[in-house]
Amino acid sequence: MNTSTKPAIVAMSLFLLVVNLAAVGCSKKRSNSNSSSTSAVTSTNTGGVNSGAGAQTGPALTLVDPARGNPYGGTLVALSGRGFLPGSKVRFDGQDALAVRVVGEARITCETPPHAAGKVDVEVVLPSGVSLLLPDAFDYDPSAGPFGRVSQIGSPTPEEHELLELINRARRDPPAEGVRLGLDFSAIAARPPLTHAELLGRAAVGHTLDMAARAFYGHLNPDGVGPVGRILDTGYALHARYGTSRASNTTENIGAASGNLLDTPQKVHDAFMIDAGLTPPKHRELLLGIGNFRGRREAGFGYRVKAATTYRLDTFVTEELAASSRDLPLVLGTAFVDTTNDGLARAGEGVAGITVKLTHPSGFSLTTTTNAVGAYAFEVYAKGTWTLELDGKPTTLTVGDDNLKVDLRSGALQTY
Repeated sequence: MNTSTKPAIVAMSLFLLVVNLAAVGCSKKRSNSNSSSTSAVTSTNTGGVNSGAGAQTGPALTLVDPARGNPYGGTLVALSGRGFLPGSKVRFDGQDALAVRVVGEARITCETPPHAAGKVDVEVVLPSGVSLLLPDAFDYDPSAGPFGRVSQIGSPTPEEHELLELINRARRDPPAEGVRLGLDFSAIAARPPLTHAELLGRAAVGHTLDMAARAFYGHLNPDGVGPVGRILDTGYALHARYGTSRASNTTENIGAASGNLLDTPQKVHDAFMIDAGLTPPKHRELLLGIGNFRGRREAGFGYRVKAATTYRLDTFVTEELAASSRDLPLVLGTAFVDTTNDGLARAGEGVAGITVKLTHPSGFSLTTTTNAVGAYAFEVYAKGTWTLELDGKPTTLTVGDDNLKVDLRSGALQTY
């Protein structure tokens, strides 16, 4: 391909399909929309004796341990009983539990969903539709832990992490980003930083590899599955504001090119930011959180240069930006050695294995280490004052509604 035709390929290869979906939300106490189609079997929470027929031999839910946790959700609980089967669902006051795992016929583990303070019924719904109910079995207590958890950020490549860092720099100071690109971003407000999410990354990588393998380019794959469907298929608890239509796109940028047009993270980022020939510039709006694209907290990337493909394009990138149904603030950052002296963790500059500790005033703490690209993240349930330590260097944070970023740059802390 000669150089005169290359810009045309970039222009046609970068697009974003947007479907505006109204956010849907509801709050109910002890209501189950599926109750009309299930057969209820009530169990006590003291002796575990089933009150229905066949009490000693039939399926039963007998114990929830622990029996209290924070209203922000995320409490890891174990359910004991008998007759549990693979595919069983767990509900707290009619709301689906997270990360449900049927360990065996007598044990299920899961994480509590968020809920208002107070005691709620816990329910196991077997694949047959039979419901095992334990009344007032879990207490959502504001004074109870946990107050946060270590986020699952996965294993992005160094180049994918650089894409995240470039986006966060632009979100932190859009006017400066505009100056760098020779554009006027003076009216664009700053937005909170994003962190990696393992499952969003899985969706993005899957689509990138799929485009290369099946020689197509678009948000919809040949099976008719779009970004929302791909994300839901990973098990990511996608926020209701993005809808559930498997063909829709409210989360995704894609790009493709041949030659060296998109062969560095910087070139990819700049192409999406400039959005040449697109009105409105939907890629830029998604990355900078403009208008309907506000509220993103996490991201996933699939970036492959010179991918094995029979297609005329050989570099593909997919970016997913979303928020989970929990929609809670995150404390995130990167430990890196700034060899380029530009304040940005470029590919190869991240430092793995740095100890990171986040401590609540109650004494509750979370500890992790930076991954291969130097990244870490915590999801915070209880807002307020926390202490963060990076490689033994402490700083005090006030966590509110938005994500916070604390980097360890060449041994010094920087908070954004």
